[in-house]
Amino acid sequence: MIYTEIVEQRAKRARAIAKVGGVNEALKSHKIPQYSDITLSEALILGLLRQDVKSFISVFGHGSTEVG
Repeated sequence: MIYTEIVEQRAKRARAIAKVGGVNEALKSHKIPQYSDITLSEALILGLLRQDVKSFISVFGHGSTEVG
């Protein structure tokens, strides 16, 4: 998969999550699939959102540079 496809799929998931009000709601309404090939940084963010975390601190250079 090329980078532009990853970015497009990520943006599509983000819009779906925003539209229904959260990751859990997007999963329940099937707006996003239960299983997807995603990057580690997106998995981290989705996990934090599912736990209702709104703020976090990251140490860049430890696999989280993309998050920043």
